[in-house]
Amino acid sequence: MTDIIILLSTLAFSIILGYLMLPLLKRLNLSGHTIRNDGPKSHLKKLGTPLMGGFIFILPVFAGSIVYAIAAKDTRILLMGFSTLVFGAVGFLDDYVKILKKGKNGMGAKQKLILLGIVSTIFTIAAYIAGMLDGRLMIPYLGFGYYFDIGIFIIPFAVFVLVAVTNSVNLTDGIDGLAGTVTSIVLLLYIVITSLKSDWEYLNIFTIVLFSGIAGFLFFNWNPAKIFMGDSGSLALGGSVAMLALMTKTSLVLPVIGIVYFLEALSVIIQVAYFKKTGKRVFRMAPLHHHFELTGKSENMIVISFSLITFSACVIGLLLMGIRPF
Repeated sequence: MTDIIILLSTLAFSIILGYLMLPLLKRLNLSGHTIRNDGPKSHLKKLGTPLMGGFIFILPVFAGSIVYAIAAKDTRILLMGFSTLVFGAVGFLDDYVKILKKGKNGMGAKQKLILLGIVSTIFTIAAYIAGMLDGRLMIPYLGFGYYFDIGIFIIPFAVFVLVAVTNSVNLTDGIDGLAGTVTSIVLLLYIVITSLKSDWEYLNIFTIVLFSGIAGFLFFNWNPAKIFMGDSGSLALGGSVAMLALMTKTSLVLPVIGIVYFLEALSVIIQVAYFKKTGKRVFRMAPLHHHFELTGKSENMIVISFSLITFSACVIGLLLMGIRPF
């Protein structure tokens, strides 16, 4: 019953926040969105849509973390909530540069990578010192109770996971509702996982609040989107998913659970590498969702298809963790 109250109250908070933010962002003209010449022509109608909508779910997560920490006297959730806010702040800087430039490109790739690396390192060391993160990684197929223990090497591994996932989710955020919907399904899986251990209650609450916040955001982001999450939202989402995987020791299963993130990032890597070598393209456009757009698939169809793929991957992920969903 408590979980339902938390879910509904966070959902209401995020929707109200969305109604307050939307006219403000429009009035401030906070849009940095431009259309690539080789992109889908249907995106021309998106010009002028405000960025930074990610704060519709980032702020409820941060506020919810504070409330839970006080009520349950468990400060571990504060590291999760604060880190989500900081990942969002890195994205905010990128969004702000886009707005200033009135162009698609924000910060340079190296600048963004360095900032993400710094934030990821700080979170990882803090979590390790606090005892929230140790060297154990759950072994796929064997499930919980069976672990690789890589000891102190968990720190560079965790930094890699955080940077890789934040960038992958960032690439997934390219059409209305895609990143939010796919991540909502991933979070439903983590709601199940974090309910398995009483010591993970703070992770369970964090996941429920994040899921509810995204649901509220999707109220404004589903096609046709009234607002985009921007890098503010996508980096916060990626950081949160990566943190949950690390805290629950399920990082080795994350490429399965987050198969859409993985494929989106892989499509960009393949496209860039092949083009540099041959001068030709493998995909009509990368990331992958744009390729399907240019083959005539609608945005809603792509979101539904990728969501079904994610749901199937999450079922497989549960099986790899030794959990029988049915």
